[in-house]
This record gives sequence, C-alpha cells and structure tokens, in this order.
Amino acid sequence: MKLLTVITVGILFAENCMGAGVTHYVATNGVNIFPYTNWADAANTITAAVAASAAGDTVLVSNGVYTTTPGSHIAISIGITVASVNGYAHTTVAGNQPPTVSNNVFLLDHPDIVVDGFTITNGYADRGGGIFLYRGTVRNCLVTGNTAAGGGNRCGGGIFMNNPGSTDYSLYRVIENCIIECNIALGVGGGAYGVQGAKVINCIIRNNTGIEGGAIKMSGQRWDLKNCLIYNNQQINSSCDGGGLSVASSVSNSTVVNCTIVSNYSARYAGGVFIAGHADTNLFVNCIIYSNACESGSSTNGDIYDNWYPTNNYPLFFYCCSTSNRTFQAGENNNITHEPIMRDWANQNYRLRMNSPCVNTGTNQDWMTNAVDLESNARILNNIVDMGAYETILWQGSIYHIGNQ
Repeated sequence: MKLLTVITVGILFAENCMGAGVTHYVATNGVNIFPYTNWADAANTITAAVAASAAGDTVLVSNGVYTTTPGSHIAISIGITVASVNGYAHTTVAGNQPPTVSNNVFLLDHPDIVVDGFTITNGYADRGGGIFLYRGTVRNCLVTGNTAAGGGNRCGGGIFMNNPGSTDYSLYRVIENCIIECNIALGVGGGAYGVQGAKVINCIIRNNTGIEGGAIKMSGQRWDLKNCLIYNNQQINSSCDGGGLSVASSVSNSTVVNCTIVSNYSARYAGGVFIAGHADTNLFVNCIIYSNACESGSSTNGDIYDNWYPTNNYPLFFYCCSTSNRTFQAGENNNITHEPIMRDWANQNYRLRMNSPCVNTGTNQDWMTNAVDLESNARILNNIVDMGAYETILWQGSIYHIGNQ
C-alpha cells in the first residue's frame, strides 16, 4: 500500500528540508534546555516546543510515545509545522483514556498549522477525541482509537471540525494522506464530523462507529472529498442513518469525487450515503458506492438514500457506480449499476480488476492533471480516469497483464 508512504529520513535531511523559521526539537529523553534548538537541548514534550515557537517555525519530533497531560491537549494557535522525523509508524501522541478525563489530543486553530506524521490515539472528549480542528492541515497521520463521548455533543470520534468563524474558505481544514480508523462517536461522525466544510484528500476511513455517520458526518458548506476509500464503518442507532457518509441538509457547494464507498452498514437507511435534505449544489462524481448494507429496505436503500425523494433533484450523481434505487438509475448522467468487480472483496482489496466496468469510464476533471490516486499512481491512465479511489494499471512497460488480474 502506497497511501501513507513513510519515508525514513535522517535527522540531517529533516533539518535541511524544514522551512525558513527556527527548528525546535523534541525527544522522549530530551533534557529541556530552552529554546530547544538542537537535539542536545531537546524538549521532552511537544507542548514545551510549541510554546517556544513563533510563526513559521518547525517542531521536529523524534521517535517514541508522547502522552498529553491529563485533562489537557496540545493546543496550537500559530502558523507552525509539527512533524515527526520518521512518520506515524514510529511516533505516537496519546491522550488519557479511560474516560475519567475529557481531553483531545490536539487542538488546532490557525490556517498555517501543519501536523505531519503521527499516530494520534487514546483521546477522549465531547468533541473530537483525537483532534479538535478549527483551522489547519493534518497530513500523513494515523488517527485511531479515539472516542467522542460525555457532554451533550459527542461528535467526531477521530476528528471534530468546528466552524472557523470566517467566510474565507481558504481558512478551512485540510486532511490529507491520513488513515482514520477504529474511532467511536456516541453521537455523530464516528471517524470525523464537520460543522463546516473541509478538504479530505487521499484518505482511508475505515472501521469507525457512530450513532449517525459512521465514517463522516458532513454539515455546512464547501466539502471536498477526493480519492478516499471509505469502508467497514457503521452507524448503530435504528433512528439514524448513514453508515459511510451522512450528508446534512445544510451541506452545499460540495463535491465527493473519485471515492470508493463500500461495505459500510447502517442500522436504518443508507449503509453507503445518506442525504438528509434538499441541497442543490452538491455533486458526486466518479464514485463507487456499492455493497453497503442497511436494516431498512436494504435491497433498495443500502447504498444511497435520499430523504427528500422525489422532490429533491439534487445532489447529482455523475459517472458513478451504485445499485439502482429511488434516486440512482443506470444510464442517467452516465451512471452504471454493474457490479464493479474488485480485486478481492473478502480481503478488502478494493482495487479494480481490468475487466471492471468502472475502468476508463469516469469523466476527466482539471484537477487531475499531474495528480495521483490513493496509491500514488497517476490519477489518469490510458486517457480516461477510472471510477473510484484507484487507477487500474493495465500494463507495466512492455509486459502486459492479461485475464482478470
């Protein structure tokens, strides 16, 4: 899997590749000599190095496990980069479950914040067990084993994205090249919940559980989901909906493009995608929404359920693959209802076989030029983009694949 290709870099390389600001260092055995500007003087907590930083600085974190102070989180409100040396497989930031203490792991509130290359786990809070995100970018992270519970909201088990208080959409959140898995929300958004929109790019969102919106609960404006694989999430309340995505009636000006949404479950409607109400500016393009299950009317409502049918003409599905239901029909807007023919459903390999009807049947878009898919292959191969999160490589050099491999 190339999604989160973790490149092990030497310390010298990491130092030379950081920005123009000052670099502050963190190590589990740091001796804490302020302002922590070399490894010999490194801080032993991320919080201390953040406090020593100014806008444009970098906090560089060595391998190990860093645990937040009980009852608090790592709060960042200036434009800095906090990055691990060797990626999320080697560097963990942990909260303080069991739930006798309510704390996020990170609280981020600045458009120029970048948090890069951590496992973020064991957080427990009313909103955003792992990350409470007003503004900023989270990339190359594994967000796992966090819980949203207690209090009155219980939203966003892995990540809660609050309204940044601005109509400048450049300040909205970016989550890219992340895995969001095994988080729980005792309210909405097992993996993530956003009060306003966000960019969620090249992410795997799996095995999360929520009362509504097992993977993501979307509210507000300006969502942009691209190249994401969303599978094995579940919504467990028989009064709610949306095992994969739950799209609130407030959602507008949003797109879900080249996503694969499969094998999710809802205790009521829409194992795959639930659309709560009328919103006339939302588009699903080049998506595979297939083999999702729900308890109510699963033969017709398992993949997509539009709560406003038949008065709702939107959101529109273009060049998508799903099962026929009351809002999704084969042939309409170049949609298809054929089985997508994945490599190996049983072992959760959702790449397409060469004979899949989803290969070379999407629609190309401007952003795809020089872009990559979820596995870092060119987003367009053979002139026409595939549906779903992965491009299918039909040949390698002069050696051609044949058959159904």
